Amino acid sequence: EFPGSLSMIAQANYKTLERVTLNSCFCVGDVGVRTLLSQCTRLTFLEMRRLSLVTGHDVFRHLAECPDLVHLDLLGCDGIDSAGFAELFPSIPNLTHLDLSFCLRLTAPDLRLMLQHCTKLETLHLEMCEHSCFTTLST
Repeated sequence: EFPGSLSMIAQANYKTLERVTLNSCFCVGDVGVRTLLSQCTRLTFLEMRRLSLVTGHDVFRHLAECPDLVHLDLLGCDGIDSAGFAELFPSIPNLTHLDLSFCLRLTAPDLRLMLQHCTKLETLHLEMCEHSCFTTLST
């Protein structure tokens, strides 16, 4: 992981950043994302597609410091597990767009938690999620 690169961005007084896109950055994991999120508190749009090293552990709680975040795209972040989702959903109550497609560890309890906390969602993408997520959710 190269948290130094993201740290330079975060510490270079980019506290005014509103949009960040990190796609297919295979060397970026929890430390790099945590560093970025802890400094960039004005985010409204965050796209982190295919970051397989991100688990979300001790990372997503920093999104609570981004109250204006309305768009979050985590497509293909297959390292995020239930502990990561448990930290994520309570931190993003104002979200209107969420993409969890190809988040292969997403479970029905995770979806229940999302529905409980993300009450302003207008768009939700769940492509290629486990069928058991939805069957268990409906029971």
